[in-house]
Amino acid sequence: MGDREVTADPNDRFDLSRPNMIGLAAAVGMGVAVSSPASAGPSPTGLGHPITPWQSRPRSLGAAGARPQDDDRIAELVPPPPLDVPLDAAPEDHPMRKTFAAVPPAPESALAAQTISWRRADIGAANGHGNARFLARVLSPISLEGKANGVQLLGPATIDLIFQEQANGTDLVLAMPARWGIGYALPKPEAVPDIPNERICYWGGWGGSMAVMNPDRRTTFAYVMNKMGQVTSAGTERTQKYTRLIYQALGSPTGNT
Repeated sequence: MGDREVTADPNDRFDLSRPNMIGLAAAVGMGVAVSSPASAGPSPTGLGHPITPWQSRPRSLGAAGARPQDDDRIAELVPPPPLDVPLDAAPEDHPMRKTFAAVPPAPESALAAQTISWRRADIGAANGHGNARFLARVLSPISLEGKANGVQLLGPATIDLIFQEQANGTDLVLAMPARWGIGYALPKPEAVPDIPNERICYWGGWGGSMAVMNPDRRTTFAYVMNKMGQVTSAGTERTQKYTRLIYQALGSPTGNT
């Protein structure tokens, strides 16, 4: 089976014949996706640092922050419905309260990603910029024995660590069932039935973005959106459908057929 890079971008609001920026939820949940020419180089301000996905020729880039010249390519974020997170009911030292106190999962928090202050910030864990194709390329070494374009980036032992279970139960921050390896979630069919019980690691973001890596099938796919959806432990309706159809095409039936 050849190497697979499966990407999906919604086109319900934007013309994707040009590299628009699509809303991307990452880490604490906010960010945008952008495609930039590889030859553009780093931002002279030191913000919006391009991240080159080991390409041998000019291709799309991702970056932390966004450069002023890319502002007109940023897609408008459509916030999700309010997420019912009982922060007030949690003790002050509860992990959920500590995590969401500064940036609660509310529509107004999502809209902060459209401000100039957010775009010019350089927050590696939160405001990365890239489209779905870039996200799939960046994460593809996990599925390709640690390699990307012939460059060895991860060793087999490092990749194996990802799949060693660290926790299995209700996540104290998300209040959702989850099974964790190192850095990524692992299959938990009773909670996420569209992820097959294979050697897979994955995670998503607030609003419904998602990336799935499957080393045994040498497959990586990613989805980002600008219209944020309501997220459950199983993802959004869109990510559930994409995941189910992709794995059906790969001949691996999931829990929801």
